Amino acid sequence: MTKWDDLLDMHELAIREYGTIDVVVPNAGVNEVEDIFEDKFDQNGRLLPPKHILNEINLKGVFNSIPPFASQVVTSFI
Repeated sequence: MTKWDDLLDMHELAIREYGTIDVVVPNAGVNEVEDIFEDKFDQNGRLLPPKHILNEINLKGVFNSIPPFASQVVTSFI
């Protein structure tokens, strides 16, 4: 999940439905879906930045899943 609000909604739903969260397994797996060697330009002819979709999903999505759930998982073991 790359959208912060969606992640928080999922956390709230999990707490509402199950009461606690014992384990979180952040996982992602997509292949690069853009050609990083293809130059793309805006209407003024300036080179556009790459989208980095792979990093957005595989890294950012995984890292973002930790903060909302971390305190809940830790306190469930205390």
